[in-house]
Amino acid sequence: MIMKDILKITAALLIVTNTINAQTGKQLSVWKTAKKDKGIIIQYRWVNIGDTLKTREIRSLFTIKATHDEIINNLNDHSRLTKWNSGIKICKVFGKTEKEWITYTMYNIPRPLKQQDLVTRYSVTEADGKVTIDMKSVPEYVKHIKGVQRQDNYKGKWHLYPTRYGKTLVEFSSVSFSKPMLPRFIQDPILQHMFVKSFAKLRELSEKHTGIPLAKQ
Repeated sequence: MIMKDILKITAALLIVTNTINAQTGKQLSVWKTAKKDKGIIIQYRWVNIGDTLKTREIRSLFTIKATHDEIINNLNDHSRLTKWNSGIKICKVFGKTEKEWITYTMYNIPRPLKQQDLVTRYSVTEADGKVTIDMKSVPEYVKHIKGVQRQDNYKGKWHLYPTRYGKTLVEFSSVSFSKPMLPRFIQDPILQHMFVKSFAKLRELSEKHTGIPLAKQ
């Protein structure tokens, strides 16, 4: 029971932790693979942000037998988001168009820890067949809820690369400024499990709606 609660807390805090687009950091080390499971690769590398701050960047790589449009449908539909994204309690989507939308998310953080929410603007661009989805927090777009901590400095990025046989290579990366909630040797396996679980479900949902048989892993 204790480990289950730690998993829920850590999964939720990972998603709402302050992040910054990895491209603003200076690479200090090469990518090292930490986990491979269900066709999903989890990697880390060290980067410098500014002149003094050193932190780890994490990224996930996996393929989905679906178009980028179907994958995006799982990022901008509140009912689908709650099916694949671990730790979500409430999710709402506002102002959705093909190229932009805003998502409000409250995370399922066990009490007595302080509840947290996030308001994020998603912007979609496409160049040379590659789709990029930038995420940036817009904390004042939705009225604050008493007793719930609003995350106000979030940035992230998805890359969707078309490949052969109708598949899309998905890359998600982020850099965290938050100190580890637990020692890394305890926390990292928990976070990696959460990533694999969430992205495997995202792949399953995306392939389910294409009418193409699900990929075998």
